[in-house]
This record gives sequence, C-alpha cells and structure tokens, in this order.
Amino acid sequence: MSLCVYNTAGQLVKVLADGRTKPGSYTSVWNGTDAKGRRLANGVYFYALGNGTKRINRKVILTE
Repeated sequence: MSLCVYNTAGQLVKVLADGRTKPGSYTSVWNGTDAKGRRLANGVYFYALGNGTKRINRKVILTE
C-alpha cells in the first residue's frame, strides 16, 4: 500500500505511507510539508493511494 502526494506538475512531493498493511481502516494526516519538512505553498495537490494493482487519485487543496 502506498499513499503519495504530488504537485500539479506531477512531481512527487511526499510519501505518506509505503509498505505492507493488514486489512482494515487507516488514517493518514498530511501537514502540508514536502519530504524535507518544508512548508509548501497553498494550492492544488493530488494524492494517490495504491495497492499494487489499483490506484485511486484525488485532488486536495492546501490552505493555511
């Protein structure tokens, strides 16, 4: 299972989760920072949730 955040240019911004998980419900929180901990600009980003065979992409709007 992987959960990644991308900018509008399609560049990977941050990996929130990556690895094997047991079946169940999970929660992940993105604090608006990149992989180096720097605060990102407000705007549109995309997250991708994948399990190796399926991938779901959704839009998210980052605001202060």
